[in-house]
Amino acid sequence: MYIDKDINDIRWDFKLDDGYVSEMLLMKSAAGWYFGRVIEIIYDFRDGIQKGIEPFDRATDYLTHEEAQKLERYYLD
Repeated sequence: MYIDKDINDIRWDFKLDDGYVSEMLLMKSAAGWYFGRVIEIIYDFRDGIQKGIEPFDRATDYLTHEEAQKLERYYLD
């Protein structure tokens, strides 16, 4: 998963029991580009706490990069 935004610049919109859910983002997977959200999950291991980023939801079908650029204003405003 590639996120088209620096991880430090992501706005976290709301909290769930498992972690924090991001704003809408442009992302890429092996299947193509899409708009969706990620979740920052906090893992509590015996030897300490770690954070991880995982896909949370997908708002669009998979797109080409050109299609995603055309829809970017609609999904990211």
